Amino acid sequence: MMSADMDQINNVKKVTADSLPKINPRCMTKEAMQKDFDYMMAQKMTQALLNNGLITNEEFDKITAKNEEKFSPFMAELMQ
Repeated sequence: MMSADMDQINNVKKVTADSLPKINPRCMTKEAMQKDFDYMMAQKMTQALLNNGLITNEEFDKITAKNEEKFSPFMAELMQ
């Protein structure tokens, strides 16, 4: 085996449950679902404004940022 291959083998770390970061799961509450719904509806309206040429891409981005700030959607990352 070549030296570079041995270096790669030696740099491999074993992944175990103890080596993973501890993350507290978030719970989807009725309030969080309502915020997600409100966010999605606001985004649909904003997208319609953009599609009909009533706002620019820059305005769309600003409104989207405001919607994310206002509604703090739980699933925003998945909805992108």
